[in-house]
Amino acid sequence: MDYPLVSVIILNYNGLKNLNGILEECVKSALNTEYPNFELLFVDNASTDRSIEFVKKNFGRNPILRIIQNEKTSVSPEAST
Repeated sequence: MDYPLVSVIILNYNGLKNLNGILEECVKSALNTEYPNFELLFVDNASTDRSIEFVKKNFGRNPILRIIQNEKTSVSPEAST
């Protein structure tokens, strides 16, 4: 049976600082899925809390993980008020 490629996307902004350990558990959980054909896209929205470094250090060797790092946040100023 063929399994279509599924992309799991985790959008992050300062998740290391703001989520009290949930960032690590989220990535671990996604990587531990039993589905045989998936990729994990970790999209960082210009975090300033070393989230990218944490994910690279702890999960960067996993070939399923692809890290996408935005240079600036895509959140509009109106959305943060």
